[in-house]
Amino acid sequence: VCKVVNSTSLHCSAPPLMADFAPGQNSVKQADEFGFIFNNVQALLTHNSTSFVYYPNPSFEPLSVSGVLEQKPGSPIILKGRNLVPLASGGSRLNYTVLVGNVPCLITISESQLLCEPPPLTGQHRVTVQVGGLHLSPGSVHIQSDSLLTLPAIFSIAAGGGLLFIIVILVLIAYRRKSHENDLTLKRLHMQMDNLESRVALECKEAFAELQTDINELTSDLDRAGIPHLDYRTYVMRILFPGMDDHPVLRDLE
Repeated sequence: VCKVVNSTSLHCSAPPLMADFAPGQNSVKQADEFGFIFNNVQALLTHNSTSFVYYPNPSFEPLSVSGVLEQKPGSPIILKGRNLVPLASGGSRLNYTVLVGNVPCLITISESQLLCEPPPLTGQHRVTVQVGGLHLSPGSVHIQSDSLLTLPAIFSIAAGGGLLFIIVILVLIAYRRKSHENDLTLKRLHMQMDNLESRVALECKEAFAELQTDINELTSDLDRAGIPHLDYRTYVMRILFPGMDDHPVLRDLE
């Protein structure tokens, strides 16, 4: 079956292979005749007798066991496979197209893998490889959102913040209880000091009253007895001649 590309080109699919590939065989050569049916033009029914070289179809490994590959934004998607580059003469290569969802990606081809630079997408998308008439899908990719923090990191930060909040609350409660105990201790000290001052004042008042009573008694005794005194002669002798009871001055003149 051919498809008209333009006025000078046709796009035809290769006929099916009559023989299978043997193990380890990279190509099969088969002689075929090809021709064209154009409005019953008999001359084109057998256009040429030539040999076609068939190569195994490319095949790809699943992206993951579950079928969905977790992918970070900007990370390349690696498609591993076989028979990606046919061993044809002249270095001819197959034209691959890799679609992530419906968006093509930039690819790099090697013998055993395709490297796909994914478009700026997020979410889950099916990966489709188009080569020739083949459409292959090795699975889907789930491209994570470009977030600074992953979900486990957010949970860890939230748990750490909650634990820190609980610790702060416990510290505040302990500080409040300690402050309350200190206030009670200070009040008890003030009460003890007030009681001590009251007792000291009372004792001082009682002592002052007793002392005042003793002074009054002494004063009353002095008022009753009077101040003792000597006569003038005896006073003068004790001042002028202390310790002498008999002195010539005291004798009468003869």
